[in-house]
Amino acid sequence: MFLSLINFQEETTPNDIVSVIATQPLTDNEIWHRMKLGEAGIFRFGELIDGNADKLATLPMRRKK
Repeated sequence: MFLSLINFQEETTPNDIVSVIATQPLTDNEIWHRMKLGEAGIFRFGELIDGNADKLATLPMRRKK
């Protein structure tokens, strides 16, 4: 397993926007947004600029087995 720790306070300024995409929430003191099955997003400078979430709104979330 590959594990890499990044201290964002050392790597960024208060004006920076940071986006992290992960399969599971990595912390419990921040808000994580679950993506829908089949959802895709395009990010520019850390901000979501386009995606297909609105087209997937009628699809149910896949349940964990």
